[in-house]
Amino acid sequence: MPHTITRAVVIGSGTMGGGIAAHFANAGIPVYLLDITKDVVKASFDRMKKNKPAAFHTARTADLVTIGSLDKNEAWIAEGDWIIEAIVENIDAKRELVAKIDRLRKKGSIVSSNTSGLPIASISSEASEDFKKHFIGTHFFNPPRYMKLLEVIPTPDTDPGVINFVREFAESRLGKSVVLCKDTPNFIANRLASVGGATLVDFALANDYTIEETDSIAGPLIGRPKTAAFRLQDLVGLDIASAVASNLHGLIPDDETRDILASPRVEALRKSQTDKNRLGDKTAQGFYKKGGKEILSVDLKTGEYRARLEPSIPSIAEGLKIKSLPERLKFVLAQDDKAGAMARHVVYNALGYASRRVPEISDDLPSIDRAVRWGFSHDFGPFETWDILGVAETVEAMEKNGASVAPWVKEMLTAGNTSFYRDGRVYSPVSKSYEPLPHDAREIDVKTLPVVQENKSASLRDMGDGVLLLEFHSKMNTLDADIRALLNESIDELERGDWKALVIGNQGADFCVGANLKNAGSGFSPTGPAEAGPSEKNVGSGFSPTGPAEAGPYIRAAEDAVKATQDALMKVRFAAKPVVTAPFARTLGGGA
Repeated sequence: MPHTITRAVVIGSGTMGGGIAAHFANAGIPVYLLDITKDVVKASFDRMKKNKPAAFHTARTADLVTIGSLDKNEAWIAEGDWIIEAIVENIDAKRELVAKIDRLRKKGSIVSSNTSGLPIASISSEASEDFKKHFIGTHFFNPPRYMKLLEVIPTPDTDPGVINFVREFAESRLGKSVVLCKDTPNFIANRLASVGGATLVDFALANDYTIEETDSIAGPLIGRPKTAAFRLQDLVGLDIASAVASNLHGLIPDDETRDILASPRVEALRKSQTDKNRLGDKTAQGFYKKGGKEILSVDLKTGEYRARLEPSIPSIAEGLKIKSLPERLKFVLAQDDKAGAMARHVVYNALGYASRRVPEISDDLPSIDRAVRWGFSHDFGPFETWDILGVAETVEAMEKNGASVAPWVKEMLTAGNTSFYRDGRVYSPVSKSYEPLPHDAREIDVKTLPVVQENKSASLRDMGDGVLLLEFHSKMNTLDADIRALLNESIDELERGDWKALVIGNQGADFCVGANLKNAGSGFSPTGPAEAGPSEKNVGSGFSPTGPAEAGPYIRAAEDAVKATQDALMKVRFAAKPVVTAPFARTLGGGA
């Protein structure tokens, strides 16, 4: 029977449950949010409306959420087309709630248990047949509005039609990127991240790294987010991170790497922090803490806060100058210093562990890569990283560094297959051959679209179906004279041809950070590049280093550039055919 979601019910109003309810509301779906008592829900709901970053698109969106209590409003469960339980991570409590939902739900409604790693089939083991057919596990990442990944975990009893519907609905309506997972402890992303995080922190403690050194090495330098290791713990909450590690350790007795989760060094550090109520952002103190106008860090030797210490490892700054991540990663891994040692330990052990979890946590490599990229904002997943570094060379380097490699990887190399991905196909450790790479027809890679016009800062491309795309590709997608020129040309092309519409968007790190004031070519230089040098830092501000008397030309240049940009944007606004912008990330100044 076809499914529709006209009403959702979320049970559990904590950080995750409240965030999930808000995200359904953001998608225009009315939600009942329930908890033990209405006072509990109201307190959580009021906090959620003040969350930063905001959980709701607008204040009015929150009106789609109706709060209630399980004791007085349990009948609401029967109205839900999708019922999500998001209570405490306790399997007995979840089973008890499942029994209540099974009794009250309408036949055919979808039910999911939101958990970061509890066994899904075990939660529904005593439920009715219809319940089991419509039951799945979900793992929304926090905060649900902003995190891309949604892990969906079917059980052997889940109807395939339900799996397909949930995936389609989550991707098209909730804006998620879905990875289907096996029902194994902590699924994919958290399984790899829990072991990887413990491996990193244990190495830092064993080798006298500071918090600042660790986060500087294990962040953007090696293709990971700025939260790196210790900042991530503060963000997640040390109590939650500790509980996840402890639970996982007990659930994976056959995992050869599980003892790192119970590292005495790591556990001693966690206990020291927990005893002092340093749980992270939730207690306003963790491994980092605001001290007046500066940020303090914990000294890992004394356990006390001190002023931040910038790392004195030259290769960190040198590496960050290398724009290409593949080249930067190769550079760091080759360094004979603390940065190189930590990078080798972290990267090589992450690759080895991912290979050893196949096919336990997943049969296909793209699911693992996508879970890591979408769930933890790594630039590349483990197998994509391995390809970048060269599989055979990296296997040799890994083994020299003490990181073990799964036998199937060596079998792949012996058979003459030198990469995991090639020519739009991916190696399958199950079939031991290359198979077509899963592709979503809704996804568009901008760089593959035909070019209609272009210059050094922008390209006008053909998206198909009569739609044009104006792509920025200047440094940080800053606005300059070339972008302004192609913006004008794009509207002319749109209106004179058989085109139906224009999209302004790109796949950069930021949509557009505003005007490029340092670039003479942006139009802010009064006489051109040859005479712009002395005042390069000040163009656009109306001031020059030689004083107000010579400021006039710069003021006029700035005014001319602003006027030209405004004219171009007005041309967009009053275009005869639809123009749609697709902003994301930093959208500043003229970009806004």
